Amino acid sequence: MEFPRMTTDILKRLRMDRLGKRVKKFLLLTSVVFVAVLFTRGDYGLFRIYKLHSKVDEAKKDITHLKVQAEDLTWEIDKLKNDSAYIKLYASEQYGYAKSNQKIIQFLPSPEDSTK
Repeated sequence: MEFPRMTTDILKRLRMDRLGKRVKKFLLLTSVVFVAVLFTRGDYGLFRIYKLHSKVDEAKKDITHLKVQAEDLTWEIDKLKNDSAYIKLYASEQYGYAKSNQKIIQFLPSPEDSTK
């Protein structure tokens, strides 16, 4: 019977178990570091991508707002070119123009309103 051989096999197994634990720890630590780098670093980091998506959403809202504003201005330009009643109303409201027989009443803001 060969008993000494059995003890060397047990020692090899114990060394392999320790090595396996070390490999598992190393792989776990490496994966944690990789995930941390993935979230925080570079142009392709997840935090950067999230910020860029929020900027894109904000830009889309701005575009929608500017389209509505452009449509309003186009409408006003058309009215100023073609509608004489609107031109008269605009001139009286914006510049205080009136006919000679009309009286203009201008309401000034109170001093309390001007401080706000």
